[in-house]
Amino acid sequence: GPGQTPPPHYPGPHPSFHGELLMRLARYGVFATLVCIASAALAQLSVAVAMNETGNGVSRGAQLNSYHSIRGSGSAGRTSGGFRANATPQESFDDFMKLISGDPAYGGPAGYARALERYRQDSDPRALLQGIADAGYEVAGPARTRFVNQVNNHLNRVQSIADLPTGTPSGAAP
Repeated sequence: GPGQTPPPHYPGPHPSFHGELLMRLARYGVFATLVCIASAALAQLSVAVAMNETGNGVSRGAQLNSYHSIRGSGSAGRTSGGFRANATPQESFDDFMKLISGDPAYGGPAGYARALERYRQDSDPRALLQGIADAGYEVAGPARTRFVNQVNNHLNRVQSIADLPTGTPSGAAP
């Protein structure tokens, strides 16, 4: 947990802390902000993508609050891989929502916004995932297929945890 002493070769919180954080976020509908501007299913998809992009939260990117591997500079600079490093996890989740909404400041292709619009009509997070993958979130070919399959597996896990009767915090969608 968060109070554990990290191994000497891994600076910062113990790697399991980030995985636990992601699962806690999934269980409680991520952040109330995300649920308010989107939906519980979209928030769950964002967590599933973050789980995939950070190896269940154990990557160096997770320590830098770079949960979605979005290129560019964040509020805390960039990771060694050129992804946005953020001051808080919330910023990374906000970045993901801005990216897939087609916000021009994030350089997301128009296909992201089209996929999100389809999602708003059919509420199918798996179709949204396929739409953003096809629009360029992941390179074409076997890597894209692997990405979609892996995120769908994480989404299954997130949904099974999020559906547990836990007493959703007030203000968050079930």
